[in-house]
Amino acid sequence: MSNINYTKTRVVSVMLLLLAITASINAQQNNTMYYMDRLPQSMQLNPAIQPRCNFYIQLYGIELNAGNALSFNDVFVYKTATDSTYFRPGQSNMDWETFSGKLKKRSDFLYETRVDLPSFGFRVNNNYFSFATTERIDVNTDLPYDLPLGIASMLINFNQASFGQLNREFNYENIRISASNYLEFALGYSREINERFTFGLRGKLLFGMANINTKSFNVNGTTGIEAYKINADIEINTSIPTMTIGYDSKGKASIDSVKFSDIESGWNGIKPILLNRKNLGFALDFGIIVKPIDMLSFSASIIDLGFIRWKSNVNNFTGGGSFDYYGYDDKIEYEDTLKKVFTFETNHNSYITSLSGKLYTGANLQLAKWVGVGFLSRFQLINQNIRSQYSFSLNLSPGQALSTSFSYSIIEGVADNLGFGLSLKGGPLNWYWIFDRIPITYNTINSIPVPAYAKSINFRMGLNLMFGCTRNKKLKKDKPLVEVED
Repeated sequence: MSNINYTKTRVVSVMLLLLAITASINAQQNNTMYYMDRLPQSMQLNPAIQPRCNFYIQLYGIELNAGNALSFNDVFVYKTATDSTYFRPGQSNMDWETFSGKLKKRSDFLYETRVDLPSFGFRVNNNYFSFATTERIDVNTDLPYDLPLGIASMLINFNQASFGQLNREFNYENIRISASNYLEFALGYSREINERFTFGLRGKLLFGMANINTKSFNVNGTTGIEAYKINADIEINTSIPTMTIGYDSKGKASIDSVKFSDIESGWNGIKPILLNRKNLGFALDFGIIVKPIDMLSFSASIIDLGFIRWKSNVNNFTGGGSFDYYGYDDKIEYEDTLKKVFTFETNHNSYITSLSGKLYTGANLQLAKWVGVGFLSRFQLINQNIRSQYSFSLNLSPGQALSTSFSYSIIEGVADNLGFGLSLKGGPLNWYWIFDRIPITYNTINSIPVPAYAKSINFRMGLNLMFGCTRNKKLKKDKPLVEVED
Protein backbone atom coordinates (compact mmCIF):
# COMPACT_ATOMS: atom_id res chain seq x y z
CA MET A 1 0.00 0.00 0.00
CA SER A 2 1.37 3.41 -0.91
CA ASN A 3 2.17 6.08 1.65
CA ILE A 4 -0.67 8.19 0.30
CA ASN A 5 -3.19 5.40 0.70
CA TYR A 6 -1.79 4.57 4.11
CA THR A 7 -2.32 8.17 5.19
CA LYS A 8 -5.87 8.06 3.86
CA THR A 9 -6.39 4.82 5.72
CA ARG A 10 -5.35 6.39 9.00
CA VAL A 11 -7.74 9.30 8.46
CA VAL A 12 -10.60 6.93 7.64
CA SER A 13 -9.73 4.85 10.69
CA VAL A 14 -9.94 7.84 13.00
CA MET A 15 -13.32 8.82 11.59
CA LEU A 16 -14.78 5.33 11.83
CA LEU A 17 -13.48 4.69 15.30
CA LEU A 18 -14.68 7.99 16.68
CA LEU A 19 -18.05 7.43 15.00
CA ALA A 20 -18.27 3.96 16.50
CA ILE A 21 -17.63 5.25 20.02
CA THR A 22 -19.41 8.58 19.75
CA ALA A 23 -22.08 7.87 22.34
CA SER A 24 -21.10 5.74 25.28
CA ILE A 25 -22.93 4.51 28.31
CA ASN A 26 -20.85 6.96 30.30
CA ALA A 27 -23.23 9.64 29.08
CA GLN A 28 -24.94 11.06 32.16
CA GLN A 29 -28.54 12.17 32.37
CA ASN A 30 -29.13 15.26 34.49
CA ASN A 31 -28.38 13.93 37.96
CA THR A 32 -27.68 17.53 38.94
CA MET A 33 -31.29 18.51 38.14
CA TYR A 34 -32.80 16.00 40.60
CA TYR A 35 -32.57 18.30 43.63
CA MET A 36 -33.30 21.54 41.77
CA ASP A 37 -36.93 21.36 42.86
CA ARG A 38 -37.64 24.92 41.75
CA LEU A 39 -37.44 23.62 38.19
CA PRO A 40 -40.61 21.90 36.97
CA GLN A 41 -38.37 19.67 34.85
CA SER A 42 -37.10 17.91 38.01
CA MET A 43 -40.40 16.00 37.91
CA GLN A 44 -39.06 14.14 34.88
CA LEU A 45 -36.67 12.28 37.21
CA ASN A 46 -39.20 11.72 39.99
CA PRO A 47 -42.94 12.33 39.40
CA ALA A 48 -43.49 12.75 43.16
CA ILE A 49 -41.56 16.05 43.15
CA GLN A 50 -43.86 19.07 43.38
CA PRO A 51 -42.47 22.33 41.98
CA ARG A 52 -42.61 25.27 44.38
CA CYS A 53 -44.55 27.32 41.84
CA ASN A 54 -48.32 26.86 41.70
CA PHE A 55 -48.44 27.13 37.93
CA TYR A 56 -45.90 26.90 35.13
CA ILE A 57 -45.74 26.83 31.35
CA GLN A 58 -42.67 25.35 29.74
CA LEU A 59 -41.90 27.24 26.53
CA TYR A 60 -39.08 25.01 25.36
CA GLY A 61 -36.34 22.71 26.60
CA ILE A 62 -33.54 20.69 25.02
CA GLU A 63 -31.22 18.02 26.39
CA LEU A 64 -28.22 16.27 24.86
CA ASN A 65 -26.41 13.21 26.23
CA ALA A 66 -23.30 12.15 24.35
CA GLY A 67 -19.96 10.59 25.18
CA ASN A 68 -16.97 8.51 24.18
CA ALA A 69 -15.86 5.09 25.31
CA LEU A 70 -12.32 6.46 25.04
CA SER A 71 -10.90 9.81 26.08
CA PHE A 72 -8.81 12.03 23.82
CA ASN A 73 -5.61 10.81 25.51
CA ASP A 74 -6.63 7.19 24.94
CA VAL A 75 -6.93 7.71 21.19
CA PHE A 76 -4.18 10.27 20.52
CA VAL A 77 -0.62 10.73 21.79
CA TYR A 78 1.35 13.97 21.90
CA LYS A 79 5.08 13.78 21.07
CA THR A 80 7.21 16.66 22.29
CA ALA A 81 10.06 15.88 19.89
CA THR A 82 7.94 16.77 16.88
CA ASP A 83 5.41 18.95 18.72
CA SER A 84 2.67 16.93 17.01
CA THR A 85 -0.31 14.78 17.94
CA TYR A 86 -0.61 11.27 16.47
CA PHE A 87 -3.25 8.56 16.30
CA ARG A 88 -2.13 6.28 19.14
CA PRO A 89 -3.01 2.80 17.70
CA GLY A 90 -0.84 3.40 14.65
CA GLN A 91 2.36 4.24 16.54
CA SER A 92 3.78 1.23 18.36
CA ASN A 93 2.96 -2.00 20.15
CA MET A 94 2.93 -0.16 23.49
CA ASP A 95 0.55 2.48 22.19
CA TRP A 96 -1.67 -0.22 20.71
CA GLU A 97 -1.80 -2.00 24.08
CA THR A 98 -2.60 1.27 25.85
CA PHE A 99 -5.40 1.92 23.39
CA SER A 100 -6.88 -1.59 23.43
CA GLY A 101 -6.58 -1.92 27.21
CA LYS A 102 -9.06 0.90 27.71
CA LEU A 103 -11.90 -1.03 26.08
CA LYS A 104 -14.03 -3.45 28.08
CA LYS A 105 -15.03 -6.98 27.16
CA ARG A 106 -18.23 -5.56 25.69
CA SER A 107 -18.84 -1.86 25.08
CA ASP A 108 -22.31 -0.46 25.63
CA PHE A 109 -22.85 2.87 23.92
CA LEU A 110 -25.70 5.31 24.44
CA TYR A 111 -26.90 8.52 22.80
CA GLU A 112 -30.00 10.42 23.89
CA THR A 113 -31.63 13.69 22.96
CA ARG A 114 -34.95 15.13 24.02
CA VAL A 115 -36.78 18.25 22.88
CA ASP A 116 -39.41 19.43 25.36
CA LEU A 117 -42.29 21.09 23.55
CA PRO A 118 -44.67 23.56 25.26
CA SER A 119 -46.23 21.99 28.36
CA PHE A 120 -47.76 23.05 31.69
CA GLY A 121 -48.52 22.07 35.28
CA PHE A 122 -50.57 23.41 38.21
CA ARG A 123 -51.38 22.81 41.87
CA VAL A 124 -54.78 21.95 43.32
CA ASN A 125 -54.51 21.96 47.12
CA ASN A 126 -52.03 19.16 47.90
CA ASN A 127 -52.16 17.77 44.36
CA TYR A 128 -50.01 18.67 41.39
CA PHE A 129 -50.98 17.92 37.79
CA SER A 130 -48.72 18.20 34.76
CA PHE A 131 -48.87 17.58 31.02
CA ALA A 132 -45.83 17.42 28.75
CA THR A 133 -45.02 16.67 25.13
CA THR A 134 -41.52 15.57 24.21
CA GLU A 135 -39.75 14.34 21.10
CA ARG A 136 -37.08 11.80 22.01
CA ILE A 137 -34.24 10.02 20.23
CA ASP A 138 -32.70 7.03 22.01
CA VAL A 139 -29.75 5.15 20.54
CA ASN A 140 -27.82 2.36 22.24
CA THR A 141 -25.45 -0.30 20.99
CA ASP A 142 -23.79 -3.31 22.52
CA LEU A 143 -20.50 -4.11 20.78
CA PRO A 144 -17.78 -6.68 21.43
CA TYR A 145 -14.79 -4.77 22.78
CA ASP A 146 -12.51 -5.98 20.00
CA LEU A 147 -14.79 -4.87 17.16
CA PRO A 148 -13.38 -1.30 17.12
CA LEU A 149 -9.93 -2.86 17.48
CA GLY A 150 -10.60 -5.12 14.52
CA ILE A 151 -11.71 -2.18 12.39
CA ALA A 152 -8.62 -0.21 13.39
CA SER A 153 -6.33 -3.14 12.66
CA MET A 154 -7.96 -3.90 9.31
CA LEU A 155 -7.73 -0.31 8.12
CA ILE A 156 -4.41 0.77 9.63
CA ASN A 157 -2.29 -2.34 9.57
CA PHE A 158 -3.56 -4.21 6.53
CA ASN A 159 -0.82 -6.32 4.91
CA GLN A 160 1.45 -5.66 7.89
CA ALA A 161 2.55 -8.26 10.40
CA SER A 162 2.44 -5.84 13.35
CA PHE A 163 0.31 -6.22 16.46
CA GLY A 164 -0.35 -9.92 15.77
CA GLN A 165 -3.45 -9.16 13.72
CA LEU A 166 -2.73 -11.43 10.72
CA ASN A 167 -3.57 -15.10 10.21
CA ARG A 168 -6.13 -15.32 12.94
CA GLU A 169 -9.86 -15.90 13.17
CA PHE A 170 -12.24 -13.28 14.47
CA ASN A 171 -15.82 -13.71 15.61
CA TYR A 172 -18.04 -10.81 16.67
CA GLU A 173 -21.32 -12.21 18.00
CA ASN A 174 -24.54 -10.52 19.07
CA ILE A 175 -23.74 -7.01 17.91
CA ARG A 176 -26.75 -5.02 19.07
CA ILE A 177 -27.91 -1.73 17.65
CA SER A 178 -31.15 -0.01 18.63
CA ALA A 179 -32.26 3.46 17.58
CA SER A 180 -35.71 4.95 18.16
CA ASN A 181 -37.36 8.28 17.42
CA TYR A 182 -40.73 8.80 19.09
CA LEU A 183 -43.15 11.39 20.41
CA GLU A 184 -44.14 11.23 24.08
CA PHE A 185 -47.32 12.61 25.67
CA ALA A 186 -47.08 12.48 29.47
CA LEU A 187 -49.78 13.11 32.09
CA GLY A 188 -48.41 13.39 35.63
CA TYR A 189 -50.00 13.45 39.07
CA SER A 190 -48.42 14.02 42.49
CA ARG A 191 -50.14 14.12 45.88
CA GLU A 192 -48.78 15.21 49.21
CA ILE A 193 -50.55 12.77 51.56
CA ASN A 194 -49.19 14.58 54.60
CA GLU A 195 -46.05 16.47 55.59
CA ARG A 196 -44.09 13.20 55.67
CA PHE A 197 -45.14 11.34 52.53
CA THR A 198 -45.64 12.29 48.86
CA PHE A 199 -46.20 9.98 45.92
CA GLY A 200 -46.42 10.57 42.18
CA LEU A 201 -47.04 8.73 38.94
CA ARG A 202 -46.96 9.62 35.29
CA GLY A 203 -48.50 7.82 32.34
CA LYS A 204 -46.99 8.18 28.88
CA LEU A 205 -48.53 7.59 25.48
CA LEU A 206 -45.85 7.01 22.83
CA PHE A 207 -46.09 7.44 19.07
CA GLY A 208 -43.19 5.72 17.31
CA MET A 209 -41.79 7.57 14.31
CA ALA A 210 -38.77 5.47 13.31
CA ASN A 211 -36.79 2.53 14.63
CA ILE A 212 -33.86 0.28 13.75
CA ASN A 213 -33.31 -2.77 15.92
CA THR A 214 -30.94 -5.70 15.37
CA LYS A 215 -32.37 -9.06 16.35
CA SER A 216 -29.14 -10.82 15.39
CA PHE A 217 -25.89 -9.41 13.99
CA ASN A 218 -22.84 -11.66 13.73
CA VAL A 219 -19.61 -11.02 11.82
CA ASN A 220 -16.76 -13.51 11.53
CA GLY A 221 -13.85 -14.35 9.25
CA THR A 222 -10.12 -14.82 8.92
CA THR A 223 -7.29 -12.33 8.49
CA GLY A 224 -4.74 -12.96 5.78
CA ILE A 225 -1.82 -11.43 3.95
CA GLU A 226 -3.64 -10.95 0.66
CA ALA A 227 -7.18 -10.46 1.92
CA TYR A 228 -9.48 -10.55 4.92
CA LYS A 229 -12.27 -13.13 4.55
CA ILE A 230 -15.41 -11.62 6.06
CA ASN A 231 -18.80 -13.29 6.63
CA ALA A 232 -21.93 -11.67 8.04
CA ASP A 233 -25.23 -13.06 9.31
CA ILE A 234 -27.81 -10.38 10.02
CA GLU A 235 -31.41 -10.06 11.23
CA ILE A 236 -32.67 -6.48 11.48
CA ASN A 237 -36.11 -5.02 12.17
CA THR A 238 -36.88 -1.55 10.89
CA SER A 239 -39.78 0.87 10.90
CA ILE A 240 -38.82 3.83 8.71
CA PRO A 241 -41.65 5.84 7.14
CA THR A 242 -39.79 6.99 4.02
CA MET A 243 -38.10 3.68 3.17
CA THR A 244 -39.28 1.33 0.42
CA ILE A 245 -37.85 -2.03 -0.63
CA GLY A 246 -37.46 -3.40 -4.13
CA TYR A 247 -37.12 -7.06 -5.07
CA ASP A 248 -35.30 -8.99 -7.77
CA SER A 249 -36.78 -11.69 -9.99
CA LYS A 250 -36.17 -14.29 -7.25
CA GLY A 251 -38.11 -12.27 -4.69
CA LYS A 252 -35.06 -11.22 -2.70
CA ALA A 253 -34.13 -7.73 -1.60
CA SER A 254 -30.62 -6.34 -1.88
CA ILE A 255 -28.86 -3.30 -0.48
CA ASP A 256 -29.26 -1.58 -3.84
CA SER A 257 -33.07 -1.96 -3.68
CA VAL A 258 -33.52 0.21 -0.57
CA LYS A 259 -34.92 3.62 -1.53
CA PHE A 260 -35.85 6.67 0.51
CA SER A 261 -38.56 9.09 -0.56
CA ASP A 262 -39.07 12.72 0.42
CA ILE A 263 -41.61 13.67 3.08
CA GLU A 264 -44.59 15.57 1.76
CA SER A 265 -44.45 19.21 2.86
CA GLY A 266 -47.03 20.62 5.22
CA TRP A 267 -49.04 19.13 8.07
CA ASN A 268 -50.51 16.38 5.86
CA GLY A 269 -47.03 15.01 5.28
CA ILE A 270 -45.81 15.34 8.88
CA LYS A 271 -48.92 14.19 10.76
CA PRO A 272 -48.79 10.50 9.70
CA ILE A 273 -45.19 10.38 11.02
CA LEU A 274 -45.60 12.36 14.25
CA LEU A 275 -48.89 10.75 15.29
CA ASN A 276 -48.57 7.26 13.86
CA ARG A 277 -51.26 5.33 15.74
CA LYS A 278 -49.97 2.05 14.36
CA ASN A 279 -46.69 2.46 16.24
CA LEU A 280 -48.18 2.89 19.70
CA GLY A 281 -46.41 2.47 23.00
CA PHE A 282 -46.99 3.03 26.69
CA ALA A 283 -44.77 3.81 29.67
CA LEU A 284 -45.15 4.53 33.38
CA ASP A 285 -43.11 6.49 35.93
CA PHE A 286 -43.47 6.05 39.70
CA GLY A 287 -42.01 8.08 42.53
CA ILE A 288 -42.16 8.60 46.31
CA ILE A 289 -40.69 11.09 48.79
CA VAL A 290 -40.51 10.32 52.52
CA LYS A 291 -39.55 12.90 55.20
CA PRO A 292 -38.94 11.23 58.57
CA ILE A 293 -37.99 14.65 59.98
CA ASP A 294 -38.32 18.16 58.58
CA MET A 295 -34.70 18.50 57.49
CA LEU A 296 -34.24 15.03 55.98
CA SER A 297 -35.94 13.37 52.99
CA PHE A 298 -35.56 10.08 51.15
CA SER A 299 -36.82 9.50 47.62
CA ALA A 300 -37.04 6.82 44.94
CA SER A 301 -38.41 6.65 41.41
CA ILE A 302 -38.70 4.29 38.45
CA ILE A 303 -38.64 6.04 35.06
CA ASP A 304 -39.40 4.87 31.50
CA LEU A 305 -40.93 1.50 32.31
CA GLY A 306 -42.55 0.77 28.96
CA PHE A 307 -42.46 -0.36 25.33
CA ILE A 308 -43.40 0.50 21.73
CA ARG A 309 -45.05 -1.92 19.31
CA TRP A 310 -43.96 -1.22 15.74
CA LYS A 311 -46.56 -2.13 13.10
CA SER A 312 -46.24 0.58 10.44
CA ASN A 313 -43.66 0.61 7.62
CA VAL A 314 -42.10 -2.53 9.08
CA ASN A 315 -39.41 -4.53 7.30
CA ASN A 316 -37.73 -7.59 8.81
CA PHE A 317 -34.42 -8.29 7.04
CA THR A 318 -32.80 -11.72 7.29
CA GLY A 319 -29.67 -12.57 5.35
CA GLY A 320 -26.04 -11.77 4.90
CA GLY A 321 -23.13 -12.75 2.70
CA SER A 322 -19.36 -13.09 2.33
CA PHE A 323 -16.67 -11.00 0.66
CA ASP A 324 -12.91 -10.46 0.60
CA TYR A 325 -11.38 -7.21 1.82
CA TYR A 326 -8.15 -6.31 -0.02
CA GLY A 327 -7.34 -3.10 1.86
CA TYR A 328 -8.30 0.50 1.31
CA ASP A 329 -7.89 1.49 -2.33
CA ASP A 330 -9.69 4.08 -4.45
CA LYS A 331 -9.67 1.65 -7.38
CA ILE A 332 -11.63 -1.06 -5.58
CA GLU A 333 -15.39 -0.51 -5.73
CA TYR A 334 -16.54 -2.15 -2.51
CA GLU A 335 -19.99 -0.59 -2.80
CA ASP A 336 -20.83 -2.63 -5.90
CA THR A 337 -19.34 -5.74 -4.31
CA LEU A 338 -21.48 -5.40 -1.19
CA LYS A 339 -24.62 -4.92 -3.28
CA LYS A 340 -23.91 -8.19 -5.09
CA VAL A 341 -22.95 -10.42 -2.18
CA PHE A 342 -25.36 -9.21 0.52
CA THR A 343 -28.93 -10.33 -0.15
CA PHE A 344 -31.86 -10.37 2.24
CA GLU A 345 -35.23 -11.99 2.65
CA THR A 346 -37.84 -9.59 3.96
CA ASN A 347 -41.02 -9.92 6.00
CA HIS A 348 -43.36 -7.34 7.48
CA ASN A 349 -44.12 -8.68 10.95
CA SER A 350 -44.68 -6.32 13.86
CA TYR A 351 -42.17 -6.29 16.72
CA ILE A 352 -41.72 -4.74 20.17
CA THR A 353 -38.89 -2.66 21.62
CA SER A 354 -38.63 -1.69 25.27
CA LEU A 355 -37.53 1.63 26.74
CA SER A 356 -34.38 1.87 28.79
CA GLY A 357 -35.72 1.88 32.35
CA LYS A 358 -34.03 3.82 35.15
CA LEU A 359 -34.12 3.58 38.95
CA TYR A 360 -33.26 6.59 41.12
CA THR A 361 -32.78 6.54 44.90
CA GLY A 362 -31.73 9.58 46.88
CA ALA A 363 -31.38 11.33 50.22
CA ASN A 364 -31.38 15.07 50.89
CA LEU A 365 -30.33 16.88 54.09
CA GLN A 366 -31.47 20.49 54.45
CA LEU A 367 -28.68 22.13 56.45
CA ALA A 368 -30.29 25.56 56.41
CA LYS A 369 -33.28 27.29 54.85
CA TRP A 370 -31.46 27.73 51.55
CA VAL A 371 -28.64 25.16 51.78
CA GLY A 372 -29.01 21.42 51.19
CA VAL A 373 -26.74 18.47 50.43
CA GLY A 374 -27.91 15.44 48.48
CA PHE A 375 -26.92 11.94 47.45
CA LEU A 376 -28.36 10.24 44.37
CA SER A 377 -27.86 6.80 42.87
CA ARG A 378 -28.98 6.00 39.33
CA PHE A 379 -29.26 2.55 37.77
CA GLN A 380 -30.15 2.03 34.12
CA LEU A 381 -30.98 -1.22 32.34
CA ILE A 382 -29.38 -1.37 28.89
CA ASN A 383 -29.01 -4.54 26.83
CA GLN A 384 -29.72 -6.67 29.91
CA ASN A 385 -26.88 -4.96 31.78
CA ILE A 386 -27.29 -2.62 34.75
CA ARG A 387 -25.19 0.55 34.67
CA SER A 388 -24.69 2.62 37.80
CA GLN A 389 -24.00 6.26 38.69
CA TYR A 390 -23.59 7.93 42.09
CA SER A 391 -23.81 11.67 42.63
CA PHE A 392 -23.21 14.03 45.55
CA SER A 393 -24.62 17.54 45.35
CA LEU A 394 -24.62 20.90 47.11
CA ASN A 395 -27.87 22.76 46.45
CA LEU A 396 -28.23 26.51 47.09
CA SER A 397 -31.39 28.65 46.88
CA PRO A 398 -30.45 32.04 48.41
CA GLY A 399 -33.44 33.89 46.95
CA GLN A 400 -36.44 33.70 44.67
CA ALA A 401 -34.39 34.74 41.63
CA LEU A 402 -31.45 32.32 41.99
CA SER A 403 -31.05 28.58 42.45
CA THR A 404 -27.86 26.59 41.88
CA SER A 405 -26.59 23.05 42.28
CA PHE A 406 -23.03 21.69 42.27
CA SER A 407 -22.55 17.95 41.79
CA TYR A 408 -19.78 15.37 41.79
CA SER A 409 -20.50 11.98 40.21
CA ILE A 410 -18.93 8.54 39.98
CA ILE A 411 -19.98 7.02 36.66
CA GLU A 412 -18.96 3.49 35.72
CA GLY A 413 -16.01 3.76 38.11
CA VAL A 414 -14.84 7.10 36.65
CA ALA A 415 -14.69 9.65 39.49
CA ASP A 416 -13.89 12.96 37.78
CA ASN A 417 -17.36 14.16 36.80
CA LEU A 418 -18.32 17.66 37.93
CA GLY A 419 -21.77 19.11 37.30
CA PHE A 420 -23.34 22.52 37.65
CA GLY A 421 -26.90 23.79 37.38
CA LEU A 422 -28.11 27.37 37.33
CA SER A 423 -31.69 28.66 37.43
CA LEU A 424 -32.44 32.38 37.10
CA LYS A 425 -35.87 33.96 37.51
CA GLY A 426 -36.88 37.48 36.53
CA GLY A 427 -40.58 38.10 37.01
CA PRO A 428 -42.39 35.06 35.57
CA LEU A 429 -39.50 34.18 33.21
CA ASN A 430 -37.21 31.35 34.31
CA TRP A 431 -34.06 30.38 32.40
CA TYR A 432 -32.02 27.33 33.32
CA TRP A 433 -28.76 25.75 32.21
CA ILE A 434 -27.42 22.42 33.50
CA PHE A 435 -24.09 20.75 32.76
CA ASP A 436 -23.53 17.26 34.13
CA ARG A 437 -20.01 16.70 32.82
CA ILE A 438 -17.49 19.52 33.04
CA PRO A 439 -13.93 18.47 32.00
CA ILE A 440 -11.20 19.19 34.53
CA THR A 441 -7.97 18.41 32.63
CA TYR A 442 -7.12 19.84 29.19
CA ASN A 443 -4.39 19.40 26.60
CA THR A 444 -3.32 22.32 24.40
CA ILE A 445 -3.26 21.40 20.70
CA ASN A 446 -2.28 24.27 18.39
CA SER A 447 -3.26 26.72 21.15
CA ILE A 448 -6.70 25.10 21.40
CA PRO A 449 -7.65 23.51 24.77
CA VAL A 450 -8.90 19.95 24.31
CA PRO A 451 -10.40 17.88 27.19
CA ALA A 452 -7.81 15.20 27.93
CA TYR A 453 -9.85 12.59 29.78
CA ALA A 454 -13.48 13.56 29.17
CA LYS A 455 -15.61 10.67 27.94
CA SER A 456 -19.09 12.15 28.11
CA ILE A 457 -21.12 15.31 28.17
CA ASN A 458 -24.61 16.24 29.29
CA PHE A 459 -26.15 19.61 28.60
CA ARG A 460 -29.64 20.91 29.19
CA MET A 461 -31.27 24.32 28.81
CA GLY A 462 -34.78 25.74 28.68
CA LEU A 463 -37.23 28.54 29.41
CA ASN A 464 -40.31 28.52 31.67
CA LEU A 465 -43.07 30.88 32.71
CA MET A 466 -43.74 30.39 36.44
CA PHE A 467 -46.36 31.93 38.75
CA GLY A 468 -47.17 31.67 42.45
CA CYS A 469 -43.62 30.84 43.51
CA THR A 470 -43.72 32.14 47.11
CA ARG A 471 -41.10 30.23 49.06
CA ASN A 472 -43.23 29.39 52.11
CA LYS A 473 -46.94 29.17 51.39
CA LYS A 474 -48.06 29.00 55.01
CA LEU A 475 -45.91 31.89 56.17
CA LYS A 476 -46.72 34.13 53.21
CA LYS A 477 -50.36 32.94 53.04
CA ASP A 478 -49.95 32.08 49.39
CA LYS A 479 -52.99 30.42 47.86
CA PRO A 480 -52.89 27.58 45.31
CA LEU A 481 -54.02 28.18 41.75
CA VAL A 482 -57.23 26.21 42.32
CA GLU A 483 -58.75 25.49 45.74
CA VAL A 484 -61.44 22.84 46.12
CA GLU A 485 -62.92 20.91 49.01
CA ASP A 486 -61.20 17.57 49.76
